[in-house]
Formats: sequence, structure tokens, C-alpha cells
Amino acid sequence: MKILGLHGCKNRTHDAAAALVDGNLILAIAEEERFTRQKRAFDTSAKTAAGYCLRFAQKDINDIDAIAVGYNYSESDKPVFSAKAIEQYLPSSDYKITKKIPLYYVSHHLAHAASVYFTSPFSEAAILIVDGQGEDEATSIFRANGNDIKLLKKIKVDRSIGYLYSAISIFCGLGAFGAGKLMGLAAYGESKYRNIVDKIFNKINLTNSKCGDKQEEFTEIVLSKLKCEGFTEAKATMVFNKFGGKLEKSPQILQVHKDLAASVQFFLEDQLVCFAKEAEQLVKSDNLCISGGVALNCVANSVIENKKVFKNIFIQPACEDSGSALGAALWVAKTKIRGELSPYLGPDYSDEEIQEILKSNKIKARLYRNIERIAAKLISRGEIVGWFQGRMEYGPRALGNRSILADPRRESFKTKLNIAKGREIWRPFAPSILVEYGDKILDDFVPSPYMLKSFKVKTDWKKRLSAVVHIDNSTRPQTVSKEMNTKFYNLITEFYKLTGTPAVLNTSYNFAGEPIVCTPNDAIKTFFSSGIDYLVLGNYLVEKDQR
Repeated sequence: MKILGLHGCKNRTHDAAAALVDGNLILAIAEEERFTRQKRAFDTSAKTAAGYCLRFAQKDINDIDAIAVGYNYSESDKPVFSAKAIEQYLPSSDYKITKKIPLYYVSHHLAHAASVYFTSPFSEAAILIVDGQGEDEATSIFRANGNDIKLLKKIKVDRSIGYLYSAISIFCGLGAFGAGKLMGLAAYGESKYRNIVDKIFNKINLTNSKCGDKQEEFTEIVLSKLKCEGFTEAKATMVFNKFGGKLEKSPQILQVHKDLAASVQFFLEDQLVCFAKEAEQLVKSDNLCISGGVALNCVANSVIENKKVFKNIFIQPACEDSGSALGAALWVAKTKIRGELSPYLGPDYSDEEIQEILKSNKIKARLYRNIERIAAKLISRGEIVGWFQGRMEYGPRALGNRSILADPRRESFKTKLNIAKGREIWRPFAPSILVEYGDKILDDFVPSPYMLKSFKVKTDWKKRLSAVVHIDNSTRPQTVSKEMNTKFYNLITEFYKLTGTPAVLNTSYNFAGEPIVCTPNDAIKTFFSSGIDYLVLGNYLVEKDQR
């Protein structure tokens, strides 16, 4: 069966995405934001991403056997045959459907569960889903065996650690979707307010209103209780973003906000360990799959791993809501995927296509046979390189196909790159490390191909990787294997030959507040308006000086 998975509609959604599955193969996945250039694709369908998936597979919408949506709007497990229902996701102005296609509504946490278990290497596992909320739950525990997944327990929205984390992110001036920033800020503080966070959390009592989305109500309660405890919300000043060309709010973060961030991070870690222990007791498995937006918290993931509650842990790269499109499709297919999960399932561009785009933009570029060696030399001498290769990765982390690369040995690059991208100066960067050197560089090492775990850096490597070591001596690496990404692996290998360092600094190819670049035109536009020194498009090298 060819199943099109979708997430996103006009009613309070974010991270709209589409995935196309054929039997046990994932053909294509993409997020709507990459095409529309609207960060997180709020309150919109994934119609453009769906179009890409169909074009890649050389299919028409009428070749699809079923459509699956990663949220249960019908409160039924049975498919519906309704053109009006499909219209919300695939408008008839763009999709001419001439047959009856069954539309399956898959509950949100079940879609998350399917997205991580069916792509995992496990034949059985416990599954832990933690996010803001699904339909009426914030946390769920499932048992998976073979091709079946069963719900064992769900925890109501009043106990949403996802919403708690988001609310404190707002209070610290980082926004409702600033969880990644708050995780980084936590390292600058002490968890001296963890008892206050616990008290606030355990006193939250949401009303019995019929409104399904409880985030606004939850947030207002947390902000009010924080103020009652004597905390002052971070104030914002207006600063000019020269890359965005406009005035933007910039929070004045004080030590109290750093300590509050550390406190909620500690609380989240403690809660997740408790959930993991409960999942182990309920399922009695060696294997744990984790998904939901909270699973993007690399530090918490590694705390769970280091507690050794489970022998094996798996997290897929799009564990936030965009992954529910994939999960919905896989749940309807009821099958595990073939082989190891690749994150590179988005659009790609051949050298011939890139050449035409360069010509149409009147941009000079040089074609190289070994572009990996050329790029490695540039990085080793201190240049910042935009790296655009192959199929775009999915999920929020750049994994070496739409990346900005730099020398991880140069501590000054922390400030330089943050300024170049319009990010807060204190935010950390991540390395991409050859997987076979992981245990030499990192404590308690396990492979982390999707950049979803955090490790302490061994003492003798801290100075050698000073641009990617956070203030608490941690780092959030991507481990790179030749099998998963040969070209990126070869680049890092060339850099290792030149420098003795088997890693590069890897950050997403975008400005702050923008989606990761998708097309060569996106990459070119960002390159010429940024502090990036060189751009590699496929096997072409573009320089700033076009004389």
C-alpha cells in the first residue's frame, strides 16, 4: 500500500509535514516550512510538502491507497471516505482526486509511537511519548511487539511537562517554542528553584472547558504562579537585526532566569527518568523508544540513558510534531521499515540542475571532482562553509546535507557564528564526529546519528574542540558513519587528515527565525546576505568575490 501521511491544518497546529510510505519503505518526507519559508508552518496544511513527496515517487494523488493524519479529529479508528475531510489537508484547487481514498485519523500519541517504533531496530519495546499534549494527554506509555502497539497508560494535560517547559521559556524571554534555547541557557544556572518549580507544577488544575488545546490556559497559570513566587519575567529591548532588516525583541536575561532554566531542566530530567522507570515496570523490555517534542531535549535523553533503566534507547530525528505524519502512515501500513532509518529523505538537486540555477542567477562557480577535500582545506584555514548536498534531512537538526560548517578548534567561532546567524551570543554549537572516534572524545559514548543526545567531553579534547564545548563541558554531537552519509563522512575524514581532529562544527544552514534552506536558491540567497565565506552546492564551489 502507498500511504500518504500528513500533519497540519488550519486549526492550531505547527510543524506541518508529509511522508510517503510504500509497504516497508519510506519514499519521501518533508516539512512544509522548508517550501513556504514560514518557520514551523503554523496553522497550515502540508499541501506543498505532499506535492514534493508525490513528485519524488512519480505518483499522482490518485495512485495513493490511503491518507493518514497524525491527529484523531473523529474519535474513531475507522477510515472515512469524505472529500470534504480531505479538502482540509489537500485542497481541491491543487489536488484533483477522482476516486474514493480512505482517510485515517490516527491519535496523536499513537502516531508519535509508530514513528519511532516502526523505524527502530527493535522487534519489541516500551514506548514513551512526552510532548505538550495530544488529544487529551501529555504523556503516554505503550507496549510494542512485532507490528502491534498497545496503549498502557496516559497522563492528562494538567501534568504536561512539555507545557511547563514552554511556559518557563516564555517567562525567560525565549518564546513558546524556545525549548532548545532554554536547554542551552540551563547550563549557565544552578537548579536552586527546583522545589518551587515542583510546587507550581503540582498545583496546576485546568478547567473542564471543551477547548481541546490547553496550552494557553496552562501557560497563564504558570506565569501567574511564578510572579506570585516573586519572579520577574525577562524584559525585552528592541534591537536591529541586520540580516532580517528589522527591529526585533531581545530578552534581557538575568541570572535568576538562568537559574530558573536550570531548575526546570532538572525537574524535566527527573520526571522523564520516573516515566522511563514506570515504562520498564509496565513492559519489562530491554528497549525504549522515545518521541514527542520533549524528546528533542538531548540532555534529558542522555540522563535517561546513563541511568541504565533500559539497555537500548532509540529516538528518531523528527520526534516533534512533523514526525507524526510519518507515524500516521506507518501505523496504517502496520509494518516496520526495511533497514536503518535514513534522515535524508527530502528534495535533492543534481549538479546539472545546480549548474542551471547558477547560470540563471549569473553566479560564477567552479566544479571540483573532490569537493570534500576542497571544503576541508577551507574549513581548516578558518573559513566558514555553507554545505548543500543530496537529499535534505528531515527534523529540526541539520545533519550534514543543509549545514554551515566551521573549524571546531577555534573558540572565537562561537561568537562569530552566532552573530552571523543572528542568534543569541551564549548559545552553543554542535560537532559532527566520525563515529569511530566517538569513544575517544566523549564520556559514556553511544552512537548519536541524529544529534539527539548530550555527552561530556573528555578532558584532553576540551581545548581541541573549544568551539563546540558548552560551558558545562558538554556537547550535542552528530556521529557520522560512511554508510549513512558518505560525502559528509569523507569531508570530515579529509579535515582529520589535515588537522588531527575527526570532527567539524555543524550548524543548520539558516538565519535565526528562518527554516533550514531547502533549494539551491535558498542557499544562494542566505550565502550572499550572511557571514558565510564559501558555498558548496553539490560539487560546485561559490566564492563571495564574483569578479
